[in-house]
Amino acid sequence: MSVPHKRWLAQEMKQWQSEGWFPPDLAEKIQARYQFDQLKDEGTNRLLLSVYTMGALIVGMGVVTFVAANWEAIPAALKLVLLFAAMLTAHGLGFYLWKISETGPRLGHALVLLGTLIFAANIGLIAQIFHIRGNWYNGFGASAVGALAAAYALRSIPNAVFALVCTFVYGLGLYEDHEQLAHGMLFGLPLVFIPLVVWEKSVAFFTLTALAWMSYVILAITHINPSFSDGMSMFLMALQVVVVMGLVLGHLQKKEGYSYSSLVFALIVLLGFFYFFGFREIAEDMENGRKAATYGMGLLAFILPVLGWFFYQKGKGTAHEKVFQIALIALLALGFSVALLNFRVAFPANYVLFLLLNNAASVVLGGILLYIGYTGLRRGAFWTGLLYLFIIIGSRFFEYTEDLTTKALVFVILGVALIFATFRFEKYLKTKQNQEIRP
Repeated sequence: MSVPHKRWLAQEMKQWQSEGWFPPDLAEKIQARYQFDQLKDEGTNRLLLSVYTMGALIVGMGVVTFVAANWEAIPAALKLVLLFAAMLTAHGLGFYLWKISETGPRLGHALVLLGTLIFAANIGLIAQIFHIRGNWYNGFGASAVGALAAAYALRSIPNAVFALVCTFVYGLGLYEDHEQLAHGMLFGLPLVFIPLVVWEKSVAFFTLTALAWMSYVILAITHINPSFSDGMSMFLMALQVVVVMGLVLGHLQKKEGYSYSSLVFALIVLLGFFYFFGFREIAEDMENGRKAATYGMGLLAFILPVLGWFFYQKGKGTAHEKVFQIALIALLALGFSVALLNFRVAFPANYVLFLLLNNAASVVLGGILLYIGYTGLRRGAFWTGLLYLFIIIGSRFFEYTEDLTTKALVFVILGVALIFATFRFEKYLKTKQNQEIRP
């Protein structure tokens, strides 16, 4: 259970105990299970790590600035001594405080990260000392190797994040000179970083890894230069892979955060996909694609929802059931999107049905969000669905209507309806919450 959930449960338990909902011995068991007495320490530890990390970065920048100011006047041998001494001191002292004495684990972790940053700076500085020339991105590749080694050896997510950033920049550089090799990043990046995600059970690092991987997918599409339909199909397929990965990790490690994180990607893309392809001019002017490629993608698009259904069945009846339901909807919608693209390619002269299907899907997706928000008492889902439906209705109405008076009337009606719907939902939410509090 995450720290915010623990805090909520701890606060609610005080109220439940005062109302005599359950005996004190049961309350003590719950407190021991979820370690409420450590909540303050958990929050403090995270704050300390953030402060120490920021301090390490500032110290690192100060050291680099000082050395840069006097760099030319320092002999080459002394330069090497300074570089290695700084790196080894930071790593050694950090490791001692973190792993050996355990007297300052957060400070030690920050010092280890500082040592990794110094290692990365040393790569460029040593190359400058000995006049070694090469591509600008090679230094990032070497830095990624060192940071990744530290991340796995010490189980350090901050070092892993630095390794991910360096790897991403290195991949960008590869696309300039070695395109085919750069495409290997599509497979190499998840193989290298996903094991660390699983090991550390870090939803935040999973999110960053997914973002980096999706960025490489877009880069690969632009360099392969397929038609728009093929590129969008590939992107939607990649998005389905992220959703399935979130489902798998959420199921195996019993953490809903993975699934929610991946669903954010799917939701954003789906909302935009159905909305923009619902415009008549965009649907009509969309380029045709390579039929074989898009048909292949369309076939694969419905295999991943089957996997999603399998994991939903596995999690049925558990606390993860709602997450799996939403994820399955996202997978099916993504598959439907690819099928729509294939339909547009197969019948290039007929865009009307494609247009109608996208608008119908917009309404259905908005309705699903409204339903999830209303039945699950989730403000975010309810407001997102409500605003999305209003945007869809308003956009389509203004696309086909030119009379300014009518447009003004629609604005007023939509505004009033939005306020009224929000008011009713908040009233309903408050009523449900009060009913749950009463014994």
